[in-house]
Amino acid sequence: MDLRLLRYFVATADAGSATRAAEVLHVTQPVLSRQLRQLETNLGVPLFAREGRRLRLTRTAEDLLPRARDLLAHADDLERAVGVLASGRLDELHLAVPSTTLTDVLAPFLATLGPDDPVAMVRELDPRGAAAAVRAGADLAIVTRPPARSLA
Repeated sequence: MDLRLLRYFVATADAGSATRAAEVLHVTQPVLSRQLRQLETNLGVPLFAREGRRLRLTRTAEDLLPRARDLLAHADDLERAVGVLASGRLDELHLAVPSTTLTDVLAPFLATLGPDDPVAMVRELDPRGAAAAVRAGADLAIVTRPPARSLA
């Protein structure tokens, strides 16, 4: 499925007309109309009932619209994640720390983080220790004793 065509569909549904959607998308109206017809052909269902210059969503399109929005949001998230990974930066950093370490040591450090730094996701250290915290998804576990050799 061509995500560009789905974006055209969502933009047209939001705008209520191909003319307004074309302006928002920075394409010509005839190009947008051809793309919408292509999407309808690909899906095998009509998406719009044409009423003069207005377009009304068909029942099928009304059911498809929230799914298309969801798919596009996931695609945008994936694209953002790939950009973060390609840059070699972290987007989020999951930390597991004892509560005293959080308040006395980590909190002052977290206060210095800026908008370009990873978002710190902090949770209390699992009572079973660092290995359990890492198995539960922590990127870093701060402990008060040396960790097991496998984690060191």
